[in-house]
Amino acid sequence: MINTVAPSSSVRDRILKAALTLFVQKGFYSTSIPDIVAASKTSIGAVYHHFGSKDELAHVLHRQLVDQFVVMSAVEVLSLPTTRERVYAYVDMFFKLTEHDPEFVSYLIYTRPKSAVEDNLTVCSREGLEVTRNIIADGIEAGDVANADVRVLCGLMSGTIMRLIDLRLDGVITEPITAITTDTASRIWAGMKA
Repeated sequence: MINTVAPSSSVRDRILKAALTLFVQKGFYSTSIPDIVAASKTSIGAVYHHFGSKDELAHVLHRQLVDQFVVMSAVEVLSLPTTRERVYAYVDMFFKLTEHDPEFVSYLIYTRPKSAVEDNLTVCSREGLEVTRNIIADGIEAGDVANADVRVLCGLMSGTIMRLIDLRLDGVITEPITAITTDTASRIWAGMKA
């Protein structure tokens, strides 16, 4: 699995990491530049040197995280040969991310400062939906997936994954969510296979 947070001590990376943590914990609008400065142990000058504004910082952070998600999806999911393998890998990827980098997953699912994203859509409604659609459309074309409304099948797949992640992040699911990867993937697959 690709690491979502590269171990780096560069000032720019520390600022981005601090912003991610604060945007997830406090929200974009409740986070100030001084908050980011304190959390990153940098200076206001450093923040403005690397990013012209909080909006620009949010945009760079968003693009970086989305790009990481797209690369992970391509490498770990879309590169697999069968639809069934892709479904299982997609569940596995998200559940492992939830356990190993909950801030990354929380950002992808919940955080959407208007200044950083187009159309105010989260990754789940844009890039994540694109990955899900690709898995399903390819599966229908291959005859692996039932010829049904792609939106319904996308909802079945991503809705199940996201709801279980919500329950884990909220602490309702107390054991690692990876313990239910196979059961989740097999039930999604059973609901969509041809």
